[in-house]
Amino acid sequence: MKSVIRQQWKARYKTALVLCAIISLIGFSIIISGQGTKLFSKNNSLLQYWLSIAFLGVYLGVPLYALVSIITTINDMVFKDTKYLMLTLPKRSWKLIGGRFLVILGEFILYAAVMLFWLSILFAAKPFYGFWVDGQRYGSQTVGFFNRLTELYTSIFVKNVTITVQVIPLTLIFAVYVMMVFSFSLTLFASIFRHKQFPKVLSIILVYFIFDLCARLITAVFRNYNFSTIASFWPLAGALFLISMLLFVGTCVLFEKRIEV
Repeated sequence: MKSVIRQQWKARYKTALVLCAIISLIGFSIIISGQGTKLFSKNNSLLQYWLSIAFLGVYLGVPLYALVSIITTINDMVFKDTKYLMLTLPKRSWKLIGGRFLVILGEFILYAAVMLFWLSILFAAKPFYGFWVDGQRYGSQTVGFFNRLTELYTSIFVKNVTITVQVIPLTLIFAVYVMMVFSFSLTLFASIFRHKQFPKVLSIILVYFIFDLCARLITAVFRNYNFSTIASFWPLAGALFLISMLLFVGTCVLFEKRIEV
């Protein structure tokens, strides 16, 4: 699998670095222009208007790109005529597919880290950063950018470290779950209609069906479960991880046994 990961990273790292540079450029431009506290506010200037659009485009577009990368990867593996190259490689399907997905997951982590870093800078740049929760605002009135940034990081990584170390893997498990649903659905579609010329856009119906089936199963299992704390989400995360692994195995089996050269 190491060779697969190395090969995929070489093919994708330039795009990943470019996107990280774009995220950083937008964040830096907002800080330098002093528009960090004015994004999406009324009576905005032309500069503020375009920075708001750029900020929204980056913070919505990059996660969407990560999702499209999954779809594109599966599309290349099961729909394109070049799939025979993968099918004739002397490697097991779980290594070929798992290596590609690990690289995409690594990209997602990289993008998330860069975006969250610049969000922390934006929050620290505000004279009073905070959040509204149940009609009450929680935040800080600490004076000085570096003092606010230190206080923010201390709150996240020291005072609330138990929450942070749970939120990160929970988010990754959900991301893996989404990846596996798309991978299994598209591979199943390709294996069912491998002899027929069906529009690939119809595969979205199968994706929806798999998502709906998994959601109904999860709802039935956790119908009366109380999600009151971060820790209470771990049983749900465990169920999603189990489903993800089953879908991954299903994807590998279908790719190896049902996808023709």
